[in-house]
Amino acid sequence: MSDKNFLPLPYGKNGYEEIRNGGCYYVDKTPYIKTLIDTDKSAVMLFTRPRRFGKTVFMSTLNSFLKINKENPSDTSEQLRLFEGTQILKDTEFCEKYMGKYPVIFITLKSVDGDNFEDAYKMFADTVWEVASEYKYLLNSSKLDEQDKEILSQLTDINYLEDINNSQRVKNSLKNLATFLYKEYGRQPILLIDEYDVPLAKASYHDLDDKRRHKKEPDYEPTFHKRMVTLMSGFLGVLKNNIGNESPISKTVITGC
Repeated sequence: MSDKNFLPLPYGKNGYEEIRNGGCYYVDKTPYIKTLIDTDKSAVMLFTRPRRFGKTVFMSTLNSFLKINKENPSDTSEQLRLFEGTQILKDTEFCEKYMGKYPVIFITLKSVDGDNFEDAYKMFADTVWEVASEYKYLLNSSKLDEQDKEILSQLTDINYLEDINNSQRVKNSLKNLATFLYKEYGRQPILLIDEYDVPLAKASYHDLDDKRRHKKEPDYEPTFHKRMVTLMSGFLGVLKNNIGNESPISKTVITGC
């Protein structure tokens, strides 16, 4: 019988910090952080992989490594603890330049679904609200003006965002949040979007079901997917100008199936 002490497997754990804090096995993919953030100079990067391929865990790893300490921006002690024993810490020059040095917007769209566009929109709005609420502390910032704070107040008001009449605020949310973080820290934030394709794929599936139910109506044309495309086009519009100083975002990493 083996006397080895095996670590627990990270069943059901999708977050880097959760895995590391839980003392679970972790396949060290940290060298890829440098490849994505420093070696590759692309402003926007899209990675498509099958499900259960580790996309969310890696995006969470990027977030944990890069994100700035909002209470003490110069403090990287949490990263040193979380990444102890990983390969990336051996690259001291890279770590000094990037570790804990960037504001990060990390959003996952995996939960955006509904039987119709209105229900899916509310799920989308709830997701934006959850992310925006992480930056509610900026309402006390001296670097944001009153208009900025009014917009941020709307982004952290779930009832306001769920009202489909305010969908423009949801569409502009990434651009607004990135701008506020840029003003606060003087550094263009990094944007991480996980499972960007889920809202569009779900809408397409529902439209297909609608077509089957209305197959006796040849003129019937479902609109769920079309409306979701419009919403997503506005939401991702900030990426169109994600080039250097023209954008409040320094780099975007996107995953999907």
